[in-house]
Amino acid sequence: FPRLDEPLPAGDIVVAADVLYYSSTAEALARRCHEALCRGSIVIVGDKGRPGRPAFLEELKRLGIRNASFLAVEGEAVTGHRNWVIADENQ
Repeated sequence: FPRLDEPLPAGDIVVAADVLYYSSTAEALARRCHEALCRGSIVIVGDKGRPGRPAFLEELKRLGIRNASFLAVEGEAVTGHRNWVIADENQ
């Protein structure tokens, strides 16, 4: 993982999900999202209304991103055994 004082590695798409529990984390994620957007990446953040969401959106506004929003979507959570294709079977 990159250190906070180092640039993110290059990527076409940046995805973050279920991480907006604290304002400090939300603000840090907003800064990284801004960094990714400025270099041309697509950014997708999934959040189900965690307490840090307002701080995330406010930090994006402070950074000049005024059109950020969350869309309400229906979906299902994955349950059962882990998918060993994406997770080490020993974990």
